Amino acid sequence: MAAQPPKTFTTPAEAKAAMVTMVEILSSNREMLLKLLEGKDTQQLKIAAIMPEMQKLLAPEMEKLGFPKGPMGLMVGFAAFKKASTELEGCAVIQKAIDMLQGTMMQGAVKDEAEISALVAELKA
Repeated sequence: MAAQPPKTFTTPAEAKAAMVTMVEILSSNREMLLKLLEGKDTQQLKIAAIMPEMQKLLAPEMEKLGFPKGPMGLMVGFAAFKKASTELEGCAVIQKAIDMLQGTMMQGAVKDEAEISALVAELKA
């Protein structure tokens, strides 16, 4: 039996709506994430504090969207979002959201609420 091809987003509306959900997860957990970063003065400490929590927050939603469980689902999901950002009309904004989420996970760079809200509005436009 052949393996199923990786899930992709087929319409701009589907891709943007899914990314809105991801960014809203960041927004609703922003204060908790900032608290995790308190006292973490090196990049390594920031990543160690925030990446596991971001994975716990995002992985279940990625699974609901049809991606595999756990970290593999995040990788496949982000790849699908990246593909949508370059191949679906009007979806370049998705790359901004990818950058924001990855910046949080990989650098501990949690954006302020105004910036998050502006991105959500742009995704919904």
